[in-house]
Amino acid sequence: MAFRVLAVYPRDVTTRIGLFEDGSDVMRREIRHDEKELAKFHNAANQWSHRLRAIEELLSEWNPLGGAPPIDAVISLVWLPRDFPDGVYLVDCGLFESLDRLPPGENLSYLSLGALLAEALSRPRGGAAYAVSAFSSVEMDQIARLSGLPELSFGRTFQSIAVKDAMIRASAEIGMEFENISAIAAHLGKNFTICAYSGGRVRDLSVSNERGPFSTARPGALPAAEIIRMAYSGSWSRDELLESIMVSGGMASYTGITDLAEVSRSASRGDAFAGFVTRSMAYQVAQEISAQATMLCGKVDAIVLTGGCANDEALTDVIKEGVSWITDKIIVYPGTDRLMIMANCAFRVLCGKERALSLGDIVTAYGRDSSR
Repeated sequence: MAFRVLAVYPRDVTTRIGLFEDGSDVMRREIRHDEKELAKFHNAANQWSHRLRAIEELLSEWNPLGGAPPIDAVISLVWLPRDFPDGVYLVDCGLFESLDRLPPGENLSYLSLGALLAEALSRPRGGAAYAVSAFSSVEMDQIARLSGLPELSFGRTFQSIAVKDAMIRASAEIGMEFENISAIAAHLGKNFTICAYSGGRVRDLSVSNERGPFSTARPGALPAAEIIRMAYSGSWSRDELLESIMVSGGMASYTGITDLAEVSRSASRGDAFAGFVTRSMAYQVAQEISAQATMLCGKVDAIVLTGGCANDEALTDVIKEGVSWITDKIIVYPGTDRLMIMANCAFRVLCGKERALSLGDIVTAYGRDSSR
């Protein structure tokens, strides 16, 4: 049976949409909204009716017979409370109640907006409305959470759907079931995430704004005592120090550039320092991949490199050289196609390979008070 899925990805002043049938693209578009119109709304979530009209106009153009094209499911991203497990959720009243309890923040309201659009677009088409958790507070093994200070613990949110999608693709490529694969994924975006995967879940991970390798704009692991001295030196304000860690650290702090492709072009033109910084970043990624192999007791079926920086061969070649002793199955999936990743999540649910979660599932499985 052929399934048709609409993926919706709202961003600051744009909405990306993609129509997919049986895993293949039918059409993609990016709607650019008038910034002055969007500014009239209190927050992004309140923009849903404005954005909905623009999407409906575009969908009517896609359907040569006019009206709303039939769709089996609409899916978007959503930000869920930290104690909710990763997965695909039914968009229902319980989900909206959970979103209402999130702390205020413009970045969060964009992800709430996705659930509102999915519900509104699916209703007239008789399809299901799904929301996939954009970021997960990973359910990693407790032994990996201790930081060395009781007040702090490891396990930040990360782009869980991108990592899971890469793991599922890698499982199929090497002929294994997703639940049986033991692998290490390195998602190399602006913020690098290196994680050990087995039993269908993340067992341990590092992210570049917490520990592990530095990325294009994040510093990775830092000497704590020196950071404290910097903070109290009087040379840095709180906001300046936060910006250096969250926005302009890592590769950018050495080169003044956040675009790895531009740094690689400089290296190819003879900029020895640019090449050195790239190799150092790759070395630290390989080092962390090797460390994550400990969680898997050295049983590593594959190493997967994905994300935008995986397009850079200078980077991935050094990483491969550093980790080839762990396994000869090193798979590279460059880029992060969020629309396709979301659509794949919906297809897995529609095909019965994965079950959509609901708030009732969470309360039953975890014994949590739904008012939490």
